[in-house]
Amino acid sequence: ASGKIDGAQISPGMFKSIEQGLDIKLTNGVHTGCIQGVVPINSSIKSVADLKGKKIGVDAIGGVPMVLLSIELGKAGIDAKNDVEWRVYPQAQLQQALEKGDIDAFAAWDPYGALAVSQGKARKIFGNMNHDNHDNHHDENAQDNYCCYVGVSGKVAKNNPELAKAITEAWSEASAWVQEHPQDAAKLTVEKKYVSSGDEIENSKLIGEYEFKADAAKAKNDFKNTLEAMKKQGILDSNTDIEKLVEDTFISF
Repeated sequence: ASGKIDGAQISPGMFKSIEQGLDIKLTNGVHTGCIQGVVPINSSIKSVADLKGKKIGVDAIGGVPMVLLSIELGKAGIDAKNDVEWRVYPQAQLQQALEKGDIDAFAAWDPYGALAVSQGKARKIFGNMNHDNHDNHHDENAQDNYCCYVGVSGKVAKNNPELAKAITEAWSEASAWVQEHPQDAAKLTVEKKYVSSGDEIENSKLIGEYEFKADAAKAKNDFKNTLEAMKKQGILDSNTDIEKLVEDTFISF
């Protein structure tokens, strides 16, 4: 927002700040699916629709995992404010709380849910499924909202729109490459120390489950839906004009 960098990957965790005047513009989506919701391996909970009345662990009230899972709860007719109980834990402690029975499910950024699943301790009910499985990829419970967006400095968008457009196009090309080369991308994350956890095999599996696709129209719609969910949950101000916020923030090229 200060103009020290021209572009960055933006998550819904910054949307409240943007509402309050942080000078960042969104131009496209990067990928979906980096947040997963899991339940114990032998849980009777089969889908998001079974979470009514349950205790759900998250890393923060109003955080991105809570916001995106709340959207899915709404689709299932569940009031995220009154029909479930949210409990906050550090992400590294969510699996332990699940195993102890303190919570019935948790939603978290990768790799926490994925690690619990790979260890045979949990089963995924929320998040993108592997693209190689056509049935799973189109499962009605698969979360397919953008969790990450292309962001540019408001100053760049205003004073150098050609640069903003070039940044957006470069990100689009990169997303297309990662979509086709998840193993090569995973190798880079480890060799270049781009992420602080996971190994090449685990990272490749996770990257392969995301959908890296630049779709500005979908990104703008997902941005709007996420804002509406945040307003409904009381994270955004009750008098915020969502339509105006979207038009002021999202730039399409």
